[in-house]
Amino acid sequence: MESSLELLGVPRDIVEFERSTGSLKKLLAIAEGAYKLLAPKYHPDVNHQPGAKEIFFRLNDAIEDLRDPDGLELAVERLVGEADKHANRRRIEQSIERKREKQSLRAMFDLLVNVGQFSVLDVTGPTSFLLQFGASRTILDVSANDQATLYLTSQDLEVLPEQTERAEFIGGHWREMYLTNEVKHWLNHVPTKSSPVTVVGFVPAQALRYQTEETIQVIHQERVELGEGVTEPRMVPVWTEPSEAWYVRFMMPKPTQSSEVVVRNHRGLLSIVGSIQAQAFFYEKQ
Repeated sequence: MESSLELLGVPRDIVEFERSTGSLKKLLAIAEGAYKLLAPKYHPDVNHQPGAKEIFFRLNDAIEDLRDPDGLELAVERLVGEADKHANRRRIEQSIERKREKQSLRAMFDLLVNVGQFSVLDVTGPTSFLLQFGASRTILDVSANDQATLYLTSQDLEVLPEQTERAEFIGGHWREMYLTNEVKHWLNHVPTKSSPVTVVGFVPAQALRYQTEETIQVIHQERVELGEGVTEPRMVPVWTEPSEAWYVRFMMPKPTQSSEVVVRNHRGLLSIVGSIQAQAFFYEKQ
């Protein structure tokens, strides 16, 4: 059934706005103005065209309907209530679509558990990877096709050197050489905070310019040194649902130069955990 407001030509956007502000009296004033503009044009004494008389009486009925507070509320509901229903239906449909997309992505990454990580990483046996992770390092140990462990690291320097010459895997641990005043030093990376993960893909370095969210979180923590509390930053990954990870559309099945490694944890969440700097087979342990 046609709304009296619609008959008088009051735009839907105005009705929605005035309803949101609770100004139904203002709506009536707008309708009265529209009536005063239209009614004279269709008055039987002025307009003798066929159908004009019928329009005039419909305009009269519409304004009388709106002058009744209950009639005005009903007219508002008829005009915008249906739009609300359509909008709500669209929201429900979009929510269902997002849920299905989320389920599909989870199912896809569940299937990736069956893909051998040795094949993904192009290695032939248990391998340890040293990763560049923001201003820090992480270590990824892949011990089997279906077993990998991610480690955060600490080191004996508060800040990593700007440049290191090479990384070595000695006795099951990573270290890097750097020079200070032409003197050679070794920076030892100590594994901490282990997490079981699965390698699921790689993000090309050039895709990082499309980054929309932070993938690394910096936590400031206190440590005691010489009896004094010292604040130092600690880098930790940001874990994200597959459907919310900005980098999913850029992911590739094989690493390229400086690409970022994406892993999945036991909760099904994804994270970028660094770019590969060096790798070594476990049988190189001393």
